Amino acid sequence: MKRDMNKHKQYAAIISSYLFQWSLLIICICNNNENNMLVKAVNDNDNDNDNDNDNMNSNDILSSTMIEKATSKVHIYNTINNKIMVGDTLPFHNSLFVDAQEEEVGNISGVCTYLVINSIETIWECGYTINLDSISSISVMGVMKKKNDIKDEKEQQCSDLVIVGGTGRYTTIEGYDKICWPNSSATYDYTHTITKFSPGSSSPILNLQLVERPNIQSIIHNTKDNELNIGDVNTFYNKLYNKASTATANIELGSLNGICTYLSITKMQCYTTYDFTNIGMITSMGFLDNDNDNNTTSLCNMQAIIGGTGRYIGAKGTINICIDNDMGYYTHDIKMKHDGNGLIPIGSYAILEQPSSSNIHIFNSYQGIVSIGDIVPFINKLYTHSDGNTLLINEKRIGNLNGMCTYIQIIDHLTSWYCEMIYDLNNGNIMVIGVITDEHKCNNLSVTGGTNDFNA
Repeated sequence: MKRDMNKHKQYAAIISSYLFQWSLLIICICNNNENNMLVKAVNDNDNDNDNDNDNMNSNDILSSTMIEKATSKVHIYNTINNKIMVGDTLPFHNSLFVDAQEEEVGNISGVCTYLVINSIETIWECGYTINLDSISSISVMGVMKKKNDIKDEKEQQCSDLVIVGGTGRYTTIEGYDKICWPNSSATYDYTHTITKFSPGSSSPILNLQLVERPNIQSIIHNTKDNELNIGDVNTFYNKLYNKASTATANIELGSLNGICTYLSITKMQCYTTYDFTNIGMITSMGFLDNDNDNNTTSLCNMQAIIGGTGRYIGAKGTINICIDNDMGYYTHDIKMKHDGNGLIPIGSYAILEQPSSSNIHIFNSYQGIVSIGDIVPFINKLYTHSDGNTLLINEKRIGNLNGMCTYIQIIDHLTSWYCEMIYDLNNGNIMVIGVITDEHKCNNLSVTGGTNDFNA
């Protein structure tokens, strides 16, 4: 599968959802004689997830510490060649083992982006998927922080990243991944320890208004120097303050870290981490659209809360982000919601995706040669899918699929992408994260959250 194809192709997406928590997306790709992509009907219930979930605690690989053998060495220099800069990316696809037994249990695939580099610390925004078998995976997002002033090579450094979704036996998982690495540069092994949010526990509730003020920001021009274009990336590490009408509005509460990718000149797809020091983190995903045709004072966008750590583990809800054009800063209105202490299945839905001929391929290594680290941003049309129907002319347009896929593995005839996508439908957005590979006709991706009618 190549998202930068010029031919008109159709994809089928089958979304299995839950009333209080989005769970699983299955993308199926089948060729017919007309080179179109057709639906291959797949029902999530056929995977016997209920039985797997019943046994998840009794015989679960996540109860063991997993070791990541970091063999991927690709570094994409997005500004100055051979000089590490903010905005550089590290795509990776590594093997996972259990403890020191050298028993391979799966792999880990994703992308980390440099947000901060100085003598004190280095900070990356990371998104990755832990694949444990053909149908079971865990999607993780968050911030990794490394202290650069630690000299003891025996000392470990650790960061907690948010589990934002899963597939297969981990469809309903919530929690965090504690990733640790030695301070020594002699080894590249990372350990992953999963902490799961206990089933039946109440999700945190939080109503908080924040003001975001600029701190460290960078725009990476991936196509034309100093000219904004599709595929460009905005990285940021900004400060958060409480929003109030009194002097207390200047109290710093934490930081906002993240990455936004331009899908058009005005529209960006973003994933962010709200880092409240010594309290916890909240991750979110959604659009920022700066198209202000009506010349209004404030322009707002709704994003989905897709998980958290610390006090906010298991967090769900929405964040309304508004830019004040007069003041020049963003405000963030966080509204967490209770999860209802139960999951109620409400079925599956089939959708057809038709890629646009205007989709572009960003060559990050060698111009014209597809390489690890290349990215493909896209905005494609979505249609309904009627049983047995393969003609879009008979279907109803229901929205767009927006996203970005990064090449993480290219071996012989096998290609894999790490993808972050948003289904922009008439009645809300659905956020999806995971790995797509052309090794399989169908790929399971995590549905991490939603807005409006799909608010998890």
